[in-house]
Amino acid sequence: MKLPNKLDESVDISDYFGRYIGDPIQIDTQRWDKLNFYQNRFLQRKGWVFVSYMTEDFICSVAIVDVGYLGNGFVYLYDRESNQLYEEKVTMPLAFDINFHPSLKTDWKLTGISQAWKLLPQNDSYCFSYSGRKIIGEINFKINKPGLNVITHSIGRPFHYTYKNMGLSASVSIQVNKKQYQEVGNNAVIDFSFGYPPRTTTWNWASLMGNAEDGTPIRINLVAEFNNGLENALWFGDNILFLSQSIFKYSGSIRGSNIKIETTDGILQIQFFPEGFREETIDVGFLKSEFVQPFGRFEGIYANNGKPVKIKGIGLLEEHVAIW
Repeated sequence: MKLPNKLDESVDISDYFGRYIGDPIQIDTQRWDKLNFYQNRFLQRKGWVFVSYMTEDFICSVAIVDVGYLGNGFVYLYDRESNQLYEEKVTMPLAFDINFHPSLKTDWKLTGISQAWKLLPQNDSYCFSYSGRKIIGEINFKINKPGLNVITHSIGRPFHYTYKNMGLSASVSIQVNKKQYQEVGNNAVIDFSFGYPPRTTTWNWASLMGNAEDGTPIRINLVAEFNNGLENALWFGDNILFLSQSIFKYSGSIRGSNIKIETTDGILQIQFFPEGFREETIDVGFLKSEFVQPFGRFEGIYANNGKPVKIKGIGLLEEHVAIW
């Protein structure tokens, strides 16, 4: 089944549960948002855009999150040479209008005191900018190749949708405490997700970019404990391969040094070596979120048509527990 560019409110969305390769889509959520006098809009629907640019010198990530009754934004830059992490963040009540409809065709804006996050789309090009107290800059990127779309059921709720794409053409220019970080390359990652995730949601996530031993670019997206393995995919050169369930193995905290990841189909075996991490805890009673995102390097084996290929690169992991 082909996934259309837009699903309107008359569509039975369960007919489209599954994963697809293609462009990001728009989903009209009005019929669910208006239930119970818009309680679903504010109490159940969540949406976020996360973009990261990864290089041998630094990793920069920026995000805007609409949790319904709260808005959250963060930006960080991790300098791999100096092992320094710089970050800014904000959490605000009712930061998005009642009629805000998340998509990658929509302007996203989140403004705090002396802080401003903006994601501005123009056709297949995007500018994700941040202006704050110590950090200012932007990531400009293009969605110029097919990505991964997943639409799936959500326990007791209508659905959840996510779009992932990796190795996107981009430029980054970030100033941190008057030091400039600039780069141009195919090193951007996007995670756009929205819908109605379960009240209690947990996941591990890996977003990795590197190369095989012959120089072939390799990009890896893995999620465990959420969406039943449907988000697991590997970009090998120009090809996208669906993967099976992923297993994250670590003792205690994901901040630790001994982290192994594998897929149950035996196609991937990875060891991840954290160099630093960002974490955030939000607890406002009815909403709790514990978030840890290590970043660093990885190495491992990819079974390419049964032939083991050594791979290595950089990326980030995530451990997330939310009650929302």
